[in-house]
Amino acid sequence: MTDFSEASFVYRNKKVHITSSELMSLGALAVLLASTGEGETSIKNISKLKTPRRIVDVGAHIGAYSILFAFVWPEAEILAIEPSKENYPHLVNNVTPFDNISPRKLAVSSNRGSLKLGHPLPTQKPRVARLGRHSTGWISAHGEGDVFREIVPSNSLDNILENRVDLIKVDIEGHEIPALIGAKDTIDNWRPLILMECCRENQKMAGRSLEELLRYLPDMHGYVKCADYGRDSLFAPREMWATYCGKQND
Repeated sequence: MTDFSEASFVYRNKKVHITSSELMSLGALAVLLASTGEGETSIKNISKLKTPRRIVDVGAHIGAYSILFAFVWPEAEILAIEPSKENYPHLVNNVTPFDNISPRKLAVSSNRGSLKLGHPLPTQKPRVARLGRHSTGWISAHGEGDVFREIVPSNSLDNILENRVDLIKVDIEGHEIPALIGAKDTIDNWRPLILMECCRENQKMAGRSLEELLRYLPDMHGYVKCADYGRDSLFAPREMWATYCGKQND
């Protein structure tokens, strides 16, 4: 299904060696870590405030964002959560040089249980048909294909997080709203920044709409969308809007 790939490069004067089950994921990670990448831009905006003490990377894949967080905030504790058996070994390998990143194999959802993962069908994700290949970055709880099929344990952030969290990144291919539902107490108690993929195609695959996802944090938790970075959007608590974003939302 996929080929094993690896690459080494220097970022911020530190050599990074990464592995993946596909070349496409290595390319995405390299772009993210590049100084002109979307990820770097979003992190610069967040880092204007202060160093987050704890970060949770939900849908860590092979570790791109977790590694970027570790470079920008080397003192932060980072929990990198990834459910797929295709991705998790590479995540563990890639974050090993970073003492502040802890990987965990788990699917994040609204409650404790299990989820069936799979790759989207071309009818669910048109990019599958356009590219003519599968990607481990597209494995989803809503994918109906037989490729990368597995049943994995799931749990909510409210159940697994015991301490304050300052930043949550969520990119789980259409399963974002169930993850947010399961983080209700975490969001209300700690008011973390939330960096989340907001993809119309993925929400449609999950039987939802992009508009529903974009309304969820503002309607349920009093958050405001600060900025867009490609398919990622940064949300901040309304009471901290001016601090994070430099202006007040009307």
